[in-house]
Amino acid sequence: MRSAGTHSGGMVFGKADIHLSDLVPLEPSGQEGLPRCQYDKDGLEYAGLPKLDLLGLRMHTALSETGKLVSERLGRKVDPYDLPPEDKDTFALIRTGRNAGMFQLESPGQMHLSRRLKPRRFRDIVASISLFRPGPVREDLLNPYVMRKNGLEPYSVLLPELEPVLRPTYGVLVYQEQVLEVAHRVAGFTLAEGDGIRRAMTRDRGPGAMDALREEFVSRAVERGVSEEKAREIFGYAEGFSAYGFSAAHAASFAELSYASAFMKRHFPAEFFCGLLNAQPMGFYSPRTLVNEARREGISILSPDIHLSGEGFAVEEDGTALRVGLTYTKGLSRKAVDSILAERERETFGSVQDLYRRTSVARDALESLVKGGFLDTFSPGGASGRGALLTEASVLPKKPSGRRRGQEELPLPHPARPKKREGFHEIRGPGFLPVSAKQREQMEWEALSLNVVRHPLAPYRPALRDLGVVPSTQILEMEHGRHVRSAGLLESLQRPPTKSGRPVYFLLLEDESGLLQCTIFEAVYQRYGHILHRSGAFLLEGKVEVDHRRGHSYLVERIADLLETLSGTGVPVPRTVSGSGALLRASRQDSQAG
Repeated sequence: MRSAGTHSGGMVFGKADIHLSDLVPLEPSGQEGLPRCQYDKDGLEYAGLPKLDLLGLRMHTALSETGKLVSERLGRKVDPYDLPPEDKDTFALIRTGRNAGMFQLESPGQMHLSRRLKPRRFRDIVASISLFRPGPVREDLLNPYVMRKNGLEPYSVLLPELEPVLRPTYGVLVYQEQVLEVAHRVAGFTLAEGDGIRRAMTRDRGPGAMDALREEFVSRAVERGVSEEKAREIFGYAEGFSAYGFSAAHAASFAELSYASAFMKRHFPAEFFCGLLNAQPMGFYSPRTLVNEARREGISILSPDIHLSGEGFAVEEDGTALRVGLTYTKGLSRKAVDSILAERERETFGSVQDLYRRTSVARDALESLVKGGFLDTFSPGGASGRGALLTEASVLPKKPSGRRRGQEELPLPHPARPKKREGFHEIRGPGFLPVSAKQREQMEWEALSLNVVRHPLAPYRPALRDLGVVPSTQILEMEHGRHVRSAGLLESLQRPPTKSGRPVYFLLLEDESGLLQCTIFEAVYQRYGHILHRSGAFLLEGKVEVDHRRGHSYLVERIADLLETLSGTGVPVPRTVSGSGALLRASRQDSQAG
């Protein structure tokens, strides 16, 4: 090893009467009070020392804020980690597949699985999380589980001895713990020996090591009366699963968060989306899509306001509305946000100049505040007067970088205005035409990467209807074989590994009604892939396919640039950017203060 590494969440425990340094070699980690153990996880296991991996998730942060906001509004404590169990309304929401924002259940694949699996109790969520893993997917364990759980396929096991082990999971190997039981009942391994097999299967072992394990398993199973053919089949079954399987305990801990996020979304959507948006970056979806999803849940999105907006998103109007926060403004620093909040507590701002003079807001960030709508209050025409406000901001002198305390006051090109919110300082002259609704939306998109007023496709409903475009929610309900047009904004484009090795692409679109996953096969991608990498909005033609084993799919046959089709109507669309695990993603908010 060339350099030392530190596990971000690994904790090693000693004994009450023996210091850890007497058991393992320690060294400085670079963080005060946190020495680093020089053994790796295998060395610690050999020495018999326990290691605990502490996983911190932003969903914890989001749920914590959600619970706090709900408790404040209702005047009673609502704990997102102590909720009524197996709430029917929560499971009804999960079954719809409208899972954006739900921990572990929000990916397109999991949304599709939720519609097929039809979960009705907590153990169904645990199974759903465990099934949607590379091991079970690669071994095609997902489809038999869904079919058997819904009574569409008879239940069976390879050996009668496996009946008690696999009965709870409909004869399908779902959890790593079941590998131990299989080894114990089929080959007579102790549970400790079975865990050794499980561990060996999950590590990068040479082919010789796995061959030795296989032969020992087969030999001991044959001694117990199992045919060699069955023994090899069962070992291969466990081996293919174990490399990427989940433990039941791990899945259950994740499912607790999944259920909590689903419950809060169902019963307290405004607070839930507020928590999500203030915990970004996290999850599968961009803030743009989360804001549109909140709108689809009936939540109003209120325009930013320099005197009303908080640091982040805030819940207003008795839990029916969200207001955009300052931290979503492009180029606004943490220092600037703090200075705005502090100064407005002291006295309201009277003009663009007054705000600029009294705070740490840089001129570029001031222009972003204008474009985002935070300073509409300083214009008699509201949002339509942003052109004049931008000109007013542009003529202000740039603040020197690294200025010392006491140098906040700057000479201004105009006389200081009285610090009254109702006062305005207008720059009049030719060229200050009212900002149109489209220009306003474009400004807000540039400054906030959000669709504040409405979904960007809302103005084009008649044009899309004339093109024969069908909303995504209706496509998800269509019967097999229907040819249909869809249109929407890019959320992501992925190319996961396939069993055949042939590339298959999954395009996730977002329209006014929801999210739609579209399947693109290699031939279609070769013909239209350049459009996917060039644009952020698409018009698709495709066919609905409904398979009793694999559920609903939308197979794309043709792809067009939606902006070109709508003749450059100025729809604010996401940029196409690279992302981890995906060829393309919608651009995420990267300009938050901090």
